Amino acid sequence: MRRNLDSRSDDGVILVITLAFLAFFGLVAVALLAQGGAGLRSTGAVGELGKKLYSADGAVDLGIEAVQADQTLCPDLAAGERTISPSVVVDGDANPVALTCRTLDNGSSGGWQGYGIVTTSSATDSLQTQSGADKTVTAPIFNAGGISGVKDVLVSGANYFQAGTTCTGSASASPSPPYGVLCGRPAPLLNATLPAVPPATNPAPDTLTRPGCTIFSPGVYTSPPVLGDNNYFKSGVYYFNDVGTWNIAKQSVVGGTSGGEASELALPCYNELAPNGSGVEFVLRGNSTMSVSNQATVELFSRRPNSADGSPGISLYVEGSRTAAALTQTNGNARFVIHGTLYSPDAEVLTNATGSVSFWVLNGIVAKKFRLQSTGDALKITTTATPSGRRVLITATATGSAGARSVMANAVVDIAGDAAHTISLVSRRTW
Repeated sequence: MRRNLDSRSDDGVILVITLAFLAFFGLVAVALLAQGGAGLRSTGAVGELGKKLYSADGAVDLGIEAVQADQTLCPDLAAGERTISPSVVVDGDANPVALTCRTLDNGSSGGWQGYGIVTTSSATDSLQTQSGADKTVTAPIFNAGGISGVKDVLVSGANYFQAGTTCTGSASASPSPPYGVLCGRPAPLLNATLPAVPPATNPAPDTLTRPGCTIFSPGVYTSPPVLGDNNYFKSGVYYFNDVGTWNIAKQSVVGGTSGGEASELALPCYNELAPNGSGVEFVLRGNSTMSVSNQATVELFSRRPNSADGSPGISLYVEGSRTAAALTQTNGNARFVIHGTLYSPDAEVLTNATGSVSFWVLNGIVAKKFRLQSTGDALKITTTATPSGRRVLITATATGSAGARSVMANAVVDIAGDAAHTISLVSRRTW
């Protein structure tokens, strides 16, 4: 009888030990599972962070390649920060990366912020082609609208950009690669400032210093200058206020001294001994327009003032809109060479460079609409200024999922002004 009681007592002890073991094991298992879950979550977070680091760093490499190949990206200090791409995909499993650039020092790519042609109208005929062969331009083009006409626009040695996400019209860029037709590009800044208004009004021309040469001085003109056969406009700023249409035909006009540009037409009939800087800036205000035709020769050198005076580098500034084109060029062997930028963001420019007529804009044109009508080398739109070196900051931002921190990477590079746009890395980091 005693044995049975002892057996039941042993069974009770075993049950207590078993229950204690199960409770202890349960607590350990819960702790281990909790730790394992935290480890898995940590592994996922570390994995996402690694993808963002990789994506941001890779995007910076793409940004360096972009600013080296395209001189219109962050061409100078005035351009400010520019978006290279809002969504670069480096790692397919990671979020896209935003990529920007900003020039920190120096920089000049010629033209208008590196472009040979900039149109501002979003209309389908913002860039027009008429007659002759296909139109070749040896500088980057930014077109805010479309292309109309029967001829193609061929960009040589640069890119063709269009504002719309879908490019329209017949345009191509060569050699391809590296150049091409690119859509969705943001417009360049139109931040030119008008020069100070000269104090003189309708200054009398000088016809005595050099017989056979009519010499004009900077000032404000309220009627078209009365030209002789040969005319020279001294270096400086000229405002033409509501003069209507200024017709230049069978006459020679030279604007300012050269600041280093080679003369493309006849030498001026007058030589300034102490010029006010070099070149001229003609400002067309109100209803003022220019028409060059019938054996006229006009050459305007790029404005380079001695002191702050408007936007250096502009030869012809058209202020405001016009019911007709601000500048027209017609048949009759007329020749027109503009060494500085032609800046007409709110008015159209029409050319008719056919036969022996020539129209050359050698440092870029900004126009509401621009008509390319030409044959052969009669039309030349380019950026002759030698690009200067610039220091550029490239920044990549990789955002994570909700609650996760973003990762940034940047690089500062020097881009040389040589033909290859040689890159030198100044600094680089990712955090």
